[in-house]
Amino acid sequence: MPGGTSRARRPKAITLVGLNKRIEEFKALPAKLRQQISGIINEQARETRADLIQRITADGFSEASVKARIKIGRASTKHDEATISLDTKRIPFSRVKFTTAIEDKTGTRASVFVQRGGKRIQVYGFVNPYGKKQKPLIRYEKAGKKVLVRSSGVGLKLWWDGIITEQYITQIQKSLEIRITQEIGL
Repeated sequence: MPGGTSRARRPKAITLVGLNKRIEEFKALPAKLRQQISGIINEQARETRADLIQRITADGFSEASVKARIKIGRASTKHDEATISLDTKRIPFSRVKFTTAIEDKTGTRASVFVQRGGKRIQVYGFVNPYGKKQKPLIRYEKAGKKVLVRSSGVGLKLWWDGIITEQYITQIQKSLEIRITQEIGL
């Protein structure tokens, strides 16, 4: 896919559907009932987003940065579905708790590690252990010249894909269906 991210590399989005019926049937319901259903769907989407944010920030990410990257598309009286999606923009290392460990023989490069589900994983980049700032760097080649720049940060796709499983989505959908039947009686 030119100019974009391929489908396999895009993070999954969660779609919460209020009634497993067609849109025509949803639009045939009274306006007050459609408003109540979309309110319940939006409330479930907000709670799911809060759960995702809490799970990801537990691994040392800034809450504000994670909140900025998880978006909600709200349900309305015309559509009975809400979507929760992830922005693929990286979180800078200044907003992530990370550790370093010297793993090469020369001692001039230290690998960068972050937490994921209580386990330490290595991320792209390195730190000069003798440098003053201890900022993660990356090295690449451009037009035959070696370039050393500050690393852009950590993406949340790995955390997102670890949480968003088919089991998680069905659990949320069942919770939503129970809520709708309890509050409205459909």
